[in-house]
Amino acid sequence: MTELDEDAAVEAVARAVGRLFTVVTEAQARDLARAVLRDLAREGLALAQRTPPAV
Repeated sequence: MTELDEDAAVEAVARAVGRLFTVVTEAQARDLARAVLRDLAREGLALAQRTPPAV
């Protein structure tokens, strides 16, 4: 994922978080979005490493 793609993903998740939790600030929503995306990427990598390649 390029930095531009990551920034776009962070903003999209931040908007969704902001809609769910209207009491958070934009900065808090972006921080949470980055953490969520980082966790998803880590889990995806772990799953890919455990899954045998398709034939």
